[in-house]
Amino acid sequence: MAQDIKAATAFDGALNYDWRLRIWRWSDGSEEPRVSSVLRFAYAPKFRCVTRSQQAFIEIPSDWERRFQWDGPAAIRECIHNLIQRQSRRAKVYVEGSTELPDDRRALVDGWLIPLEAWESVMREPYDVSFDTSDQFALLAKARSLKKPELPEKVTTSYKRS
Repeated sequence: MAQDIKAATAFDGALNYDWRLRIWRWSDGSEEPRVSSVLRFAYAPKFRCVTRSQQAFIEIPSDWERRFQWDGPAAIRECIHNLIQRQSRRAKVYVEGSTELPDDRRALVDGWLIPLEAWESVMREPYDVSFDTSDQFALLAKARSLKKPELPEKVTTSYKRS
């Protein structure tokens, strides 16, 4: 799916996410237990979850960005737009569409229903990493030690005529 991260990395690519085991590994293959994932859930709006026809859905008002005055990360916005495009069905949703008002019965507005399973599948993927600040310098040192030497942007050769 387009909304899935193709390659989750950190520390300029020195740290890579192992999708099969759901752990972080250095480019040399060693596991990094000091780093944990910050999932997309942490940055996504708190949309309301409802059950319709015995299936759980996330309600997203059509004007959710304006309504929530949301200025979150562009990557999360893209994930939500991709979910709407690929997984949603049009529906009337409650005005707030917020988990803060689960029994709100105010006016309905145009919006979308996203199956809860699809929402969770996308939002439980890593977006960022977290680590204890006391480990910062050790992690940076490890990343630097694994970084390949950078090639010059342009290689020039000068020739002398004999």
